[in-house]
Amino acid sequence: MFIIDQDFLSKDSINFIEKTVLSSSFPYYYSPNTIHNPPDNNAYMSHDILKRPEERGPGEMFNSTHGEQFLKILKEFTDKNNIDVKEALRISVNITFAGTTDRCPTHTDHPYPHQQLLVYLNDCEDKEAYTVVNDINIKPERFKGVSFSSAPHYMIFPKKGARIVAVFTFR
Repeated sequence: MFIIDQDFLSKDSINFIEKTVLSSSFPYYYSPNTIHNPPDNNAYMSHDILKRPEERGPGEMFNSTHGEQFLKILKEFTDKNNIDVKEALRISVNITFAGTTDRCPTHTDHPYPHQQLLVYLNDCEDKEAYTVVNDINIKPERFKGVSFSSAPHYMIFPKKGARIVAVFTFR
């Protein structure tokens, strides 16, 4: 399954992204590696809304006060595209910049079956800062949603500016 949709966000979700997520008061946290096993030495910033199931404690849900709003964004995409969601696995907003390498290593987000949704939150200055899934180059364009089944993928780091993406995994 591979779906690209550029018209699924409600006005409320667009307003939330523009006024909250892209504001100077939305917190992001430093991580020294985009991929941790093995580490790739490409730093990025992230805001984990929902940690991976294996990183959560019993009964722990959101790691952010914005969890419900991000679930709404996931629902807007999946409802419009007739995708059934049984469980949200992980939600994070990632900001990447020029890295020590041109791209992150090819990876799959979880070692178990899952679906993925990437929602590009800004118009990245570097239009060639693609996400590559199954040899398909996905251009980073504001409010574009891209969903695919668990598949190896990688991103090309922007050479200028920042690339801001909400990453959702679910089953």
